[in-house]
Amino acid sequence: MVVVGSQESVGIGCGLLAAGDLDWMSNVDDAAPQSAGPRQARTLLYHRALALPVETMLIGNLRATTPTLEEHFATLVGSGPVFLRDLRKLSPEQVSWYQEKIHWFKKLRSAVAINEGFFPLGKWRLPNAAVWDGFARLSRQGEGLIAIFKNESGTERVEVRLPTFPEGSFRVRSVMTGNSLGTYSGEQIRHGIQVQLPARYTVEVLEVRK
Repeated sequence: MVVVGSQESVGIGCGLLAAGDLDWMSNVDDAAPQSAGPRQARTLLYHRALALPVETMLIGNLRATTPTLEEHFATLVGSGPVFLRDLRKLSPEQVSWYQEKIHWFKKLRSAVAINEGFFPLGKWRLPNAAVWDGFARLSRQGEGLIAIFKNESGTERVEVRLPTFPEGSFRVRSVMTGNSLGTYSGEQIRHGIQVQLPARYTVEVLEVRK
């Protein structure tokens, strides 16, 4: 793998990607739980994803040790997944949590071409604390993942609608709770499905498989 770019760069160029796998986009402030961190990273991700493959984007400074773990993980699987900081500072429970989620993501990534499609969801144009945002990373066959971020909105249920979703039957499972949400047709997902968000987490990550 070749990384092209610098930490001072705030842009990402198609020309640079012709010579490397990744291009450094920008650093975000993630020093404390109240920092813009994940939301700032998602703002960059959503806007650049309109023109460039998300797998090529390296967004710097997201920390594995900054709460909440689930928001950081769910944000990171939207682009080139790189975390910072000393992982020895994590508790055994946190290490186990990360291990489980990373194993899931690597397995999905190897089985499904999630790099084929990226779709911002919710209030993606200007993510903020008062509303939810999210994204879907899907193959042309409709398999992949959907990440939903509550922020501080208090949202308990959202509608996920993907107008260009393909035909077929799809199983949707919560990665956060392990529970099945059900089986939906491509038509249902195109028109919108209701997703009840888990109360104990700030995010929901859904696995979509045939």
